[in-house]
Amino acid sequence: MANKTNVTINGVEYYRIRKTVGRKLNDAGKEIPIVKTFYGKNKREAEQKFAEFMNNKAMNIDNSKQFFGILADHWLYDFLANDESISNNTIRLYISTWNKYIKPSEIYHLPLEEISAGTIQRLYNKLSKTGCPNSALHTINKVMSRFYKHLVHQRLAPADFTSTLKVPKLKVEEERHVITWTDDELYTILHSFEKAQKGFRLRFLVVLATYTGLRISELLGVRYENIVKTDKGYVLKVRQQVSNITTYNSDGSKSTRLGLKSLKSRRSYRTIPLNDIVMDELRIHRAWHREEAFRKQYELDFIFTTESGNLYDQHNCDAACKRYYERIGVKYKSFHCYRHTFGTNLHRLGVPIIEAAELMGHKDTSVTEIYYISTSDDKKRSAIEMLAKIV
Repeated sequence: MANKTNVTINGVEYYRIRKTVGRKLNDAGKEIPIVKTFYGKNKREAEQKFAEFMNNKAMNIDNSKQFFGILADHWLYDFLANDESISNNTIRLYISTWNKYIKPSEIYHLPLEEISAGTIQRLYNKLSKTGCPNSALHTINKVMSRFYKHLVHQRLAPADFTSTLKVPKLKVEEERHVITWTDDELYTILHSFEKAQKGFRLRFLVVLATYTGLRISELLGVRYENIVKTDKGYVLKVRQQVSNITTYNSDGSKSTRLGLKSLKSRRSYRTIPLNDIVMDELRIHRAWHREEAFRKQYELDFIFTTESGNLYDQHNCDAACKRYYERIGVKYKSFHCYRHTFGTNLHRLGVPIIEAAELMGHKDTSVTEIYYISTSDDKKRSAIEMLAKIV
C-alpha cells in the first residue's frame, strides 16, 4: 500500500505536519508560539521526527529561549488548575496569590536560565519588606515548589532548589477560636422545622450535618445509594462532593460551573454510622422528595436537590439557612459551624481523637495514621450513639 502524503517538494512526495515546540516573547512583549515543520514518508514518520525533536530538546535542557513567566503560566493553567488532588478553593488561592505577587515581579520576564535560588530569595525578602503577609509568602513558596518539581520532571531545570529558600515563619495565634452552635441554639434549630413557612426544605441537610460533621460540599454530593444497611446498622459512605469547578484559561479568564469532584484527601473517603434520629429524618425527607420528583419529572438520585432536581449550590444553601434562622430567632452562623460543633461535641464526650479524626475525614500525621487502621466499626458507632445523647 502506498504511503499517504500531503505535499510534493521538488517532485518528491512527503507527509508534512506543523507543531508548536515552545513559546517566546515577540518585540512587543506578547507571547507567541514557536512552530516547526516536520516531514516524513508518511504521517507516522513525521510524528516520530517531532517526538525525537522534543525529546532531544528536553534532554539538552534547552531553556535559553524559555522565559520564566511563559512557562509558569502554561503550567499554572494547564496543569495546576486541573490537578484533581487539590481542592478547588486551594487552586483558586494558589492562582490568585501567584498572580497578585509573582506575575508583576521582575523575575516574571527573566529567561529561565537566569533564575536561581538567590533570585527567588531576594524576591521573597522584598515582598516581606513591602507588606506581603507571611501566609501569602508560604502559599507562594508552595506553588513555586510545585512549579519547579514540574520543570525538573520536564527536564527544563536541573534541580528543585525551593527547599533551600527561607520563608518568614507564620505567626501562631495565641488562641484559635472555633465558632460553634451552643446547646440551646442547636436545640432550637432542630426543633423548629415545623414553625418555618411550609416547613424547611433543607431540614434533613441540617440534621445530617449535625450528626455526621460532613462538609457542606460532601453533604450535597450524597446519593440515596450511599446510605447502606449493614449487619450493625445503617452507614453513610462519603464518596464525592459538589463544588464550583473553575476552568482557567491561558489569558487569565475563567469560567465556573457546578459539578461533582473528588474529595479533599484520601482520608475524606470514609464510612460514618447513622443513628436512629438520622434514619427517622431520612424517611420523612425521602417521602416528600419522592413525591416532588414524580410530580416535577426529575430523577431521584441525590438526596439534596433544588425544586427542579438540580444540584444545590453551597451559597444558596447557606442563604436558605440564614432565612430559616431569622424566622426562628437564631443568630446566623456559617454552615461550617455544624462541622465545628460536631467535632467539639465529640471532644466533650471524651471520644478519642483518633476516632474523631476518622469520622471527620481529617488528614493526619504518620503517627496517628498507624492508629487509624485499627479503629473499629464498633468504636465509631459508639461515638455516634453518644453524640445523639447530648444533641
